[in-house]
Amino acid sequence: MANDSLSKAYQEARAARRQLMADLEQEMMQANNGATRGLKAITMNLKIHRRPPPPSFFLKIKECLEQISYETSSNW
Repeated sequence: MANDSLSKAYQEARAARRQLMADLEQEMMQANNGATRGLKAITMNLKIHRRPPPPSFFLKIKECLEQISYETSSNW
């Protein structure tokens, strides 16, 4: 009998959580006026998370950092 009441309480809590999360998501969508869901949603759509960036990406980052370092240290 204790299992039944515990199970029922668990099921009710799960249902309440689902409803709360659905309400929260709806409120957030209304608050951002239909804007995109952020970087995570964009990367999920592009499936970038499945493969590492190409080596040229890191080379470009290195070049940018070197340029910033040069500009800040030498009063170009």
